[in-house]
Amino acid sequence: MLFDPADLLALGMRYCWVAFLVLVPIVAHVLLWRCSQANRHRRAFQPLSLLITLAVLASILLYLSSTLKKAWLLTALGSEDDSVAEAAYSRLNELNGSKQAWLLGRVKSCKETDNTRFYLCNFLANKVVEQGFTNSHLLVDLSNAPPINPRFFSSNSYNKDFFASRANKNYPHVPTNPAALFIYFMRLNGQRGSDAQ
Repeated sequence: MLFDPADLLALGMRYCWVAFLVLVPIVAHVLLWRCSQANRHRRAFQPLSLLITLAVLASILLYLSSTLKKAWLLTALGSEDDSVAEAAYSRLNELNGSKQAWLLGRVKSCKETDNTRFYLCNFLANKVVEQGFTNSHLLVDLSNAPPINPRFFSSNSYNKDFFASRANKNYPHVPTNPAALFIYFMRLNGQRGSDAQ
């Protein structure tokens, strides 16, 4: 899956606060090192400050390694390149966190792009249809979510129906309310499932 520079920038923006966390222990270590150089009897703090700095940096690396795959996929779902978004959508099943609560939280989150929320809403509806039950609490939670207004430049296999509805005035309008969009996807995924059988 290839990223263009805008996608890499969006991924970097997800972790911009990490740069601050990396700089703080390094600056503290340098300051402690300088202070201990000035006072010869405080040189015992040099190895301790180095250990603290390395421990903080190791914990930041551990955090990044545990969250990078989810951040990468969420960023790819919001990509302007529809083939990148389609590839990311097909890899959503690989995530351990693709549980209903996590998906619902991401669909309701204003931090995610509208395209990302659109694909996650589709994925959540597909999961519910596959499991064969409907959850009324999902509709209540989604009705309180901010509207989804995706901006697609071209279509792929996951957004083609929505893209066609926006381009063709005779096609039924797809709502941007997340609860109505969820119902739309449940009907659409249900039709695809019955057509496949």
